[in-house]
Amino acid sequence: RTVISVPPTDQRVIKGTTAILDCNATHDPRVNISFKWDRGGVPVRPSSGGRVSMRQGSLTIGQTWSGDIGDYTCTVTSQAGNDSRFARLEV
Repeated sequence: RTVISVPPTDQRVIKGTTAILDCNATHDPRVNISFKWDRGGVPVRPSSGGRVSMRQGSLTIGQTWSGDIGDYTCTVTSQAGNDSRFARLEV
């Protein structure tokens, strides 16, 4: 079964700094997993300028501002099951 073992945690950051929301999962190594993030039901996509990026399960938001405030949900999907957890980001 695929489950989130390291859920994202609520964060409060100073405007203009970087926020990192970690998300990691345990799973059967024979099964491929994928991570996705959304904020309020809207998918979060990496930005072309690199301000928003994803690496494995972690979401990094640079140069934070008030428009980044919200509940971010990390979802892991695989053939062995899905799991999701959310965290609040305050700027």
